[in-house]
Amino acid sequence: MIATFLRSTLLKLAVLENLSMRLRVFKTFLDGHFGPGKVVRLTRKDGVLFRLDGHTEITPAQLSSGELRRAANDGPCVRDSISR
Repeated sequence: MIATFLRSTLLKLAVLENLSMRLRVFKTFLDGHFGPGKVVRLTRKDGVLFRLDGHTEITPAQLSSGELRRAANDGPCVRDSISR
């Protein structure tokens, strides 16, 4: 019975590991895509946030107009989080 539980748990964790890897790739893309000094932070509560100067955080709606255009053209995930 314990072996079955462990196998089930490991399968669930494997799914989360795949999701984690995909989110890391997405974050790396966003970090390189937006202006220097902007680092993406993904949170469960707020979704996508951008950290400026290591401290200040802004939402996607607070990006510059050029960055918003870039997000609208290239990143449906960012665009979706702007409309929330």
